[in-house]
Amino acid sequence: MQTSGKSQQSDPAQAATRPLYRQPALWALVIVLIAVLVALLAILSGGDEKPAATVAPASATPAPVAQLAGSTVAITTDNAAQVEELDQLGQNPVSQAAWSPDGRMLALALSAGVALYDATDLDAPPRLLEGHEGWVMTVAWSPDGTQLVSGGVDGTVRVWTVGQGENGQVPSLSQTLQGHSGWVWSVAWSPDGASLASAGADGTVRLWDAAQGTQTAQWDAHPGGARAVVWSPDGASLVSAGRDGAVRVWAAGDGSPVQALTGHTGIVRAVAWSPDGRLLASAGNDGTVRVWDASTGALLQTLEGHSGGATAVAWSPDSAVLASAGFDDTVRLWDAQQGALLTTLFGHMWAVRSVAWSPDGAILASASADQTVRLWGVAGG
Repeated sequence: MQTSGKSQQSDPAQAATRPLYRQPALWALVIVLIAVLVALLAILSGGDEKPAATVAPASATPAPVAQLAGSTVAITTDNAAQVEELDQLGQNPVSQAAWSPDGRMLALALSAGVALYDATDLDAPPRLLEGHEGWVMTVAWSPDGTQLVSGGVDGTVRVWTVGQGENGQVPSLSQTLQGHSGWVWSVAWSPDGASLASAGADGTVRLWDAAQGTQTAQWDAHPGGARAVVWSPDGASLVSAGRDGAVRVWAAGDGSPVQALTGHTGIVRAVAWSPDGRLLASAGNDGTVRVWDASTGALLQTLEGHSGGATAVAWSPDSAVLASAGFDDTVRLWDAQQGALLTTLFGHMWAVRSVAWSPDGAILASASADQTVRLWGVAGG
């Protein structure tokens, strides 16, 4: 007796009426669509950032806030535990904050442009410099405080004439420097004011003549993207960091490599050269802040404390205190010589992207994706 072949074949009608959870092909398609969606979201968010706060329209300006109450004293290793939040600025996601050399202005890189606050009168509405197409990621002052340079997701570096407030001078765009093929993550002005440096998602570091706006040098610095660049205090060298996990020192004249500092196990998001020229600091996705000997490249300290990636780092003017920020929404102050944590500052509700010291070392500004800049200090008499 033969067994009917029909029992061994799949009935198309029965397959079509199977419950969804019993259709493997459909589930495979769903998984692929989810993977594609996740990849698209990663690209739109910069590839390695936390989800950004809602982007305000380009016409929105940060809200003015009250003047800082009372006087402050310089933050030191002795009084760091007394640092407290003094005030807040803004209603816009902030990528970076930068003080003018005289401490009278605070520039913010925003999703809507570059905001300029009068630090002597925080009640005054800020000026908004618009021109970038999309988010502004970085901002830096010229040494004399009369110009500002910014970089953004549109791949441009823009130079603004700010002046010093005489005769009601209105800030204006003076140059647009083009060359990067992706986001510009970092910009820096040379100590003599003659040159600009920029680091981009295209992996290059580029040098520009600040007066002429022409590119003078370019080199491939970090495979996958260069995230940060700063000048040495004497202007003879530059240090950069990137997605390859390396910190690299270059000769400023021709971009020739001087040192490669390795140790981070993920993206290095920020670097800073101490004002006295002796030390380098770097902040990475591995959650560590590392301190290096600028002359030898030797690793001196590995500072651990951030529970997520470390995103920013900045030296106090006297090179004694190191400020860091991270994806754990905190700002941390460290004794740079001892490698000891002095205090942890809480208040931000989202990743802190930037920290910046006022020139006198009395105010630390922290910029966050939570749409605020918080000003920290020690109240004095």
